This record gives sequence, C-alpha cells and structure tokens, in this order.
Amino acid sequence: MQILESKNLSEDENLFLRNLRSNLSSADMQKTLLTYSERRQLNSKNAFFDRIIKANQTSYQEAIDMFTKDVREIFMEGAEKYGWFAARDKKLAKKMLLLGDSFEKVAAVTELPLEIVIEIANQLQELPANA
Repeated sequence: MQILESKNLSEDENLFLRNLRSNLSSADMQKTLLTYSERRQLNSKNAFFDRIIKANQTSYQEAIDMFTKDVREIFMEGAEKYGWFAARDKKLAKKMLLLGDSFEKVAAVTELPLEIVIEIANQLQELPANA
C-alpha cells in the first residue's frame, strides 16, 4: 500500500492527481479546468471532473466566474454539444404548452425539434387532470 500526500506532489507533473481533493481554491480549480480542457474534451462522462466538481462546488462556481467571456462561451458550447440543457429546454417546452403556445412557437423558442415538442404535448394529454 502506498499513501500519497497530494499537497506535496509537484504541481506541474501531477496537476490532476494533486487536485483530486476537496479543498481546492477557485484559482486551483480554474487552472485545472483550463489545463484539462486543453488536453481532452470535457464531457458529461468524465469521472475525474465529476468527483472534483462535486467535492469543490463553491470553488468551481468561483472559477467559472473568473473565466473570460470567451472561455465561458467555450464551456457553454460544450454543454450545448453534450445536451446538458435538454432537461431545462423540455421543462420550458412543457410550461409553454400548458400556457397554450403553438407547437411551432415552442420549438422555435426552445430550439427543440418539432417532433420532441409534439411528443411532450402528447405526454401532457396522457396525464390525469389532477396531476
């Protein structure tokens, strides 16, 4: 068995292993996010980032606030690409449909395919009246 003291590891050579802990500063989080995104694509199935972000939620939010507009747009494009906003868009579509908006308007506003909007509408019709 080997015990590693992550804070004593060389930062340049062991950035990810060194930062796999729960007390990262926002600057450490920002550096980790930028370095990792340069080496690999960020996606929703990344176990490393899943653990780091869950353990450092406040630092993650502060790091995102420190990014420039251009870097934020890169992250947003990745989120869009991997469908991270799909649940939010479907929830908005449901609200719009319940308010009586047309399928076409809902599709235009949410940028969901018309078929998905119709599917959501059909699901709404199947719900009991008191749901």
